[in-house]
Amino acid sequence: MKTKKVISTAVTAASAAAAAGMATKLKKLVLGNSTPGYNNARLTSLSLGNNTLLEELDITNCQNLSGAMDFNQYNNLTTFLAKGTSITSVVFAPSGKVKTAYLPDTVNTLEMQNLDKLTDFKASLDSLEKLTLRGGIINHRELLDKCIDTLREL
Repeated sequence: MKTKKVISTAVTAASAAAAAGMATKLKKLVLGNSTPGYNNARLTSLSLGNNTLLEELDITNCQNLSGAMDFNQYNNLTTFLAKGTSITSVVFAPSGKVKTAYLPDTVNTLEMQNLDKLTDFKASLDSLEKLTLRGGIINHRELLDKCIDTLREL
């Protein structure tokens, strides 16, 4: 009986994250998963490079991923899923297309300006210290009520 040689083509999250910055036509990047118990501990940094076409980014439960996510140049981003990460700062593109944003409990800096399409927003904001909030359809009062005890700069 002949045996077939199996070649693994699996891509690790770390190598996918490293390559993401070079894939300038990338529209969807999924490095995480919301399945209970899932943890992608290998992903510790993420550089999106010049992916201005990026629409969806899922880094859910990548618990060792920390730092800032600056989406200023990512006007096409519609979905950002980051629950279960250690991200501390999120800046969305002013007047961007974001519809869905799930942020981790670790966010201490948040910038949202004129996000008129944001209808699905989930974040505890227990650690939020700095907030920039202008326009958009999100309920400002409700958002401020969540973070008033920790907020230092508005």
